[in-house]
Amino acid sequence: PYRLEKLAGRYVLADGRVTMTDVRVRHGRVTAAAAGVWQPMADGGWNLALDRLNVDHLTPSRELVAAMPGRMREAVERLRPHGTFSLYDSRVELTRPADATTPTTSAWNINLLCHQADVTCGVPLTGVSGSVQLVGKSDGTRGYTAGELTLDSLVWRDVHFTQLRGPLWIDQTPTGSVCLLGREASRRQPQPPRDLMANVYGGTVVSNIHVWHEGHPQFQLAASLAGADLAQVARQRLGAPSGVTGTVGGRVSLSGTGTSTDAITGNGELHIVDANIYKLPRLVALL
Repeated sequence: PYRLEKLAGRYVLADGRVTMTDVRVRHGRVTAAAAGVWQPMADGGWNLALDRLNVDHLTPSRELVAAMPGRMREAVERLRPHGTFSLYDSRVELTRPADATTPTTSAWNINLLCHQADVTCGVPLTGVSGSVQLVGKSDGTRGYTAGELTLDSLVWRDVHFTQLRGPLWIDQTPTGSVCLLGREASRRQPQPPRDLMANVYGGTVVSNIHVWHEGHPQFQLAASLAGADLAQVARQRLGAPSGVTGTVGGRVSLSGTGTSTDAITGNGELHIVDANIYKLPRLVALL
């Protein structure tokens, strides 16, 4: 139930196949273009493959979310995305069996662009800009998505992260989903183990995250920070005090259930090296 208007393109029907080129369509400000092939299957079903799919000004409107398959709709409703997105050079394939009781299967290779978007991944993230590649398959009840994050920036609780890079893996089952970020995600894919990495306060943060969505969401997070500039931390967190220098590093391990910070447990440590902190109130404020 997603209204499409101003459909145009070239369609060739031959040998029971429909070949589509230069297809263009609109939904309000949303514009899409693609090429593709529709063909019947031997069992009486059909297959539709769309290539070179490009979508501009894509917004997660109520109409779009309502038109999504059930599991995808649940995931999008959990993320609560806000802002403008685009798809470029993407591919989507759908196969519908003749048996109406058998779910439609799907496969995708999607390149998603975010521009100053907001999402809620258990915690609110704002100003998300960059690209995400998502490759996966679904048989209608189970599926997986392998991904790669290439984000230029995002903000969490007034902390600005830049150059966020790393692998993503999502498993979907009839009872819920599992999302892996970092080393465990890379182990599910044919690639060397890699962490999720980003720059913050002039240093580097390395993390690995495991999130379950089965009933109440649960998560585990392990992260370490190295080489952060104490002057940047003080300037951004304390309103530009003077006379503070040094290097900050540390680690943290956290786990929790639900979205309340009251249910979080864990441990960690923070190291300040070669520091000059001349006033005790500043030190207390940093802590």
